Amino acid sequence: MTSKKEKIVIVGYGWVGQANAVALRAMGCPVFYYDVHVPPRYYGDFDKYYEGIKKLNNPLDEESDDTFYLVCVGDKVSPEGEQDISFIEKALVSIKKAKGRIILRSTVLPQYLSKLDFDYYLPEFLHEKKGVEECLRPYYFVVGARGSIKNMPNFLTEWKQNAHRTFEGTVEQASYIKYLSNIWNALRIAFVNELGDVMVDSGLVSAREAQKALDFLFENKIYLRYGRAFSGHCLPKDSLAFARAHSQNQAPYILKAIPLSNDFHQKLESRLDSLVEWSSPWEYQSYVSDSTDAVRFLLKRLLTSRHTAGIKKIARPVVNPIINKIWGKNNLLDVKKTWDKLARENALYFVNIGTPSGRRVSDLELRETGRFDYEKNIISDEYLKDHIKDPKMATVLEIGVGVARMTEHIARDFGQVCGVEISDEMAKIAKERLGGVANVVISTNNGRSIPFPDSNFDFIFSQSVFRYLPNSETAASYLEEIKRTLKPGGIAKIQFRTGGSPRKWQWFYGVSFVPEEISSLAQSAGLRIVKQYVDGARNIWTWFIK
Repeated sequence: MTSKKEKIVIVGYGWVGQANAVALRAMGCPVFYYDVHVPPRYYGDFDKYYEGIKKLNNPLDEESDDTFYLVCVGDKVSPEGEQDISFIEKALVSIKKAKGRIILRSTVLPQYLSKLDFDYYLPEFLHEKKGVEECLRPYYFVVGARGSIKNMPNFLTEWKQNAHRTFEGTVEQASYIKYLSNIWNALRIAFVNELGDVMVDSGLVSAREAQKALDFLFENKIYLRYGRAFSGHCLPKDSLAFARAHSQNQAPYILKAIPLSNDFHQKLESRLDSLVEWSSPWEYQSYVSDSTDAVRFLLKRLLTSRHTAGIKKIARPVVNPIINKIWGKNNLLDVKKTWDKLARENALYFVNIGTPSGRRVSDLELRETGRFDYEKNIISDEYLKDHIKDPKMATVLEIGVGVARMTEHIARDFGQVCGVEISDEMAKIAKERLGGVANVVISTNNGRSIPFPDSNFDFIFSQSVFRYLPNSETAASYLEEIKRTLKPGGIAKIQFRTGGSPRKWQWFYGVSFVPEEISSLAQSAGLRIVKQYVDGARNIWTWFIK
């Protein structure tokens, strides 16, 4: 039985309102919006969801007992730190007679909440660039109410279930968490930047050298890198307003110093080279890190206990090879059958089983993890940048496209993108997802050959595919095909499995390699390895040149 989809009216259609509207539309909710202006679309990647969001002439035009109103109107803050919430007040007055419940998402100081009329306070913790994704899977889900929180609407319950961390309390607590989150970010940015400025001002180190030292100390964490001053819609105004609102009885010395330090650093930026951008979304990996760390800890304790370790040490070298030998040799027909079955069962999950929501993964989350892996393994790869001078003129092959999780992002930056996939079911979904993308061609193959002409590609890429190949002969065949289809001087980047292989009857079985074995296969295929990188305990990235 599916839960009922509530009707949603967004009041205030700026970037926060649009992020909420698009996310709720993607969840299947009927969504409407009211705004005195017609703002531009902030999230062009989600045009198909915008089409289903209707504009209202009056905020109460869709009034009913099952209508929920999300007020996303912005506040204003003067240079002196005085917060102006008059537009928020007007928006709430316009829906005062509503039968449905009102959810305030605007940023309001704790001191002003008592004079506003609403049912829930749900402050947003969104980054503008990733607003839609972070609505669907919040890092913080913080909700405040004046009484007990009962009968939360279904869409809020879903957001709460998807959240990294949750909090329920009073509206004032919710507001303080919102402000303190932004102030904590602003404080860290200003503090690290001031440390870097002091180091550079000494004349003993350059900006790059200061950055490297601070990155070591603070482990490259977001908001703790020597970089640009903070800016944007939230941090400057929120830190200023909070300090002003809390300066009557006790002088908040550190709070008042944050904008002063930030302004001073901003004046120095033009003289400092290579400063990183401070802003970063709640990173995709952080969604899964806490939960997986706990599991890893428990498994590690179990698997490294004295008795278990002793049994494993004796049994593994003997039992595993015997079991795999008895099981026989896996083949590509088995691989194709397996992936067709997995595609029918839950394609979006099995193409990336580490996805934050697990089997409940949405298409939006699929796109976000695809974007993350694309930026990490292609866009941020300095070796590829040096080798592929003009991506728009390059022809790319992706081996094992799955449902085109990464393919759609590759297509935005590269001229022509081709993909091969062993599973007919996966390829069908990929074609449906990217049906309107003109520079993408997806084909099925036999799992060991590349159905394209000789010397056709500038760049060949494959992630999480070779780790499922059934034997080394298949990998050797693929490398020969990569050699054949790469242009002279072309580059390939391939991810292999390393470490122990799973049991042959497990769906995720795949042959494992050590670096020397990959080198031998490359030499036989006529490819030159220019770089290898062991990524964790289970993966080896290898760069090949023809």
